[in-house]
Amino acid sequence: MNPVQGRIFFTLGVAGLLASLITLLSNPSESARVVSLLLLVISTLIIAGVVVLVRREVRRHAS
Repeated sequence: MNPVQGRIFFTLGVAGLLASLITLLSNPSESARVVSLLLLVISTLIIAGVVVLVRREVRRHAS
């Protein structure tokens, strides 16, 4: 993954995280809550994946 792809995925993950939190706080219906929790989990996994890949690249270039 090159740095541009990493930034794009990280930005998408943060945007999804914010969107899900806003939806959770503003819409109390059960279906909206389930969808936003799902989006929250997916966004968190995307951010975690990008962090892991970037750390791996940094270690590879450092050695």
